[in-house]
Amino acid sequence: MCRLKSPLTIFVFATLLSACSVLPKPLPPESTYDFGPPPSSAASLTSQFPHNVVLGNVTATPWLQSEDIYYRFAYADDVRLRHYARSRWLSSPPSLLDSRLSDAITASNHSTQPIPQHVTLNVALHHFEQIFVSPKRSYVLMQVQVTIIEPTNGSVLRAHVFHLTRKATFPNASGAVHALSATVSQFLSDLAEWLREADVARSSRPKERALGANASVFRDRAIHEGELRSLTELRRAQNKKLLSGR
Repeated sequence: MCRLKSPLTIFVFATLLSACSVLPKPLPPESTYDFGPPPSSAASLTSQFPHNVVLGNVTATPWLQSEDIYYRFAYADDVRLRHYARSRWLSSPPSLLDSRLSDAITASNHSTQPIPQHVTLNVALHHFEQIFVSPKRSYVLMQVQVTIIEPTNGSVLRAHVFHLTRKATFPNASGAVHALSATVSQFLSDLAEWLREADVARSSRPKERALGANASVFRDRAIHEGELRSLTELRRAQNKKLLSGR
């Protein structure tokens, strides 16, 4: 016959079982992300950057100086910024962006042609986050201000704000990271195109460099004055025609 266990033994055994059931579950491992490897089309992309562009400062708003991956709920309390608890960037977003820009610009400078006077490109990251429009649907936002600086006197030659969005495939940290990484690649492509259209190589030539920050202003003023002259001549012709018809 089995011997009955004492009440004390039963009590201790039950206490141990209950203690095991209330112990906290181990946390999942923390996930660390970067922008991934450079895109396969990096060679064709980086070759589009003007040869005389030198990367200056890459800065960001204070809340983007950490490794946190941020998101917000646009449909509820959209002024509250949150971050994922068990997911983070390998480094801060401006640091990762600095590395990706440096690689792209360095790769574009392999040229045998004489390089004109360089200009400095400063970059300021203002937004880099995931925005939920519903519990299952989200997109990412990247807002960057770029400034082209004349190296001899520090004047601003050009400035532009890039505002990029992209749908996130998954409503989680992984979805945010993949969408933001793709947005960075799009930013590099848009930046290269903008630099070509801004004609920074021409802007750094001695004649135009002497104009400093007013170079584009003078060009715009010349165009405006030309339009005014044309309009004045048109009005004179119309007035002359009216007077001759009297």
